[in-house]
Amino acid sequence: MDAAIERSTWSLVVVWALLLALTFLSWALSFAHLGDFELVGSLLIAALKSALVLSYFMHLGQERFSTKIVPIGAVLLTTLLVGLMALDVGTRRTFPRAPSGPAPIVLPARSGSGAASPAPVLRH
Repeated sequence: MDAAIERSTWSLVVVWALLLALTFLSWALSFAHLGDFELVGSLLIAALKSALVLSYFMHLGQERFSTKIVPIGAVLLTTLLVGLMALDVGTRRTFPRAPSGPAPIVLPARSGSGAASPAPVLRH
């Protein structure tokens, strides 16, 4: 029994060290400007860390398949929704930008002159 406990403790320490290493890698990756791969790398590290926590510290690796299917389904649905959101944002057409600069101030026409004259426009 002591050998099993010692082996279990050793594996938990190794997993904890892996989590620390992945945390350091995530921190180091924040300083490396990788462009479009920053998000992908960060998500892969986060997925690996969460898989380690789920399987070792929450003992999900020792459960029945019917218990495992709930977090697996949640991850799959979340991945589907994030993928659809990225597809929507990537293919969205936006309106053209508004013209820059202040808008002109239009003063109302004077009443009483009788003739219709165009309203004067003041610029900033």
